[in-house]
Amino acid sequence: MTSPTDGDPRFPRGLRDPAALLTAWELAGQAPPSARAAVLVHRAGLTGSLDEALDLDVGTCAGLALQVYRDTFGEVVDAVVECPGCGERMEAGLPTDGGSGGPGSPGGPGQLGRERTVGAWVVRAPTARDLVLIAERAERDGLAAARDELLRRCVRPAAVRGGEVRGGGVSGGDGAGAVGRRVAGPEASELAVIEAAAEELAGAAVLVSVVTCPECGTAVDVSFDAGAMLWDRVAAAAPELLADVASLARAYGWNETEVLALPPVRRRAYLALADR
Repeated sequence: MTSPTDGDPRFPRGLRDPAALLTAWELAGQAPPSARAAVLVHRAGLTGSLDEALDLDVGTCAGLALQVYRDTFGEVVDAVVECPGCGERMEAGLPTDGGSGGPGSPGGPGQLGRERTVGAWVVRAPTARDLVLIAERAERDGLAAARDELLRRCVRPAAVRGGEVRGGGVSGGDGAGAVGRRVAGPEASELAVIEAAAEELAGAAVLVSVVTCPECGTAVDVSFDAGAMLWDRVAAAAPELLADVASLARAYGWNETEVLALPPVRRRAYLALADR
């Protein structure tokens, strides 16, 4: 994937600028779901290139997505939560500072690390690029092939005998070694543990907050995919901006650039006048 803003020093940081938000929405909407957070992080100016964003591990990308969310939409996420204890539906303002499982908090993306050693194997956290390719493999060849793709991309033999590396990535049974020799892949008994470690590392994109039900006092864990949360908010804000442009263009003949350049307060004032 490429971006027309790669290397452009004029590229704005953050998505508070309406034109920047619309461009980010347009480009992220064309990307596979697994890549949308990386696209938004790049468009917000937090990486030097889109390739760099796509190659971030999911926990790092989640932390940057939360930063973009806070900078663009504020510190709190409004959510409706159903209590599993009594069924009460409650409105909650969830913090984006990590809660009990976000970036930088105990057990969150900032603490999970990028790798796990599982017996004789090292499992690394997937990147957005990995997730896109694994999803494509699943759609094309089925779930078993997607599992093999995950193993090939994210699992390698651990170092043995004074740091010598037994081999590179694996694919099902065998993998190509670091110096060209073949190494045996994980045994069937190891696969479940390896896949559990991979799932845990992929879960580093999730933010967890705890809210208390006002009716019964039950503590409710609320989980969010940080990148998906940012995308949902961008996808909701973009049509509102386009509606503002359409209304003011009809009323005053202004073009999109002119409308988006208006400060929000002034834009709302003109919209109120146009509705009279």
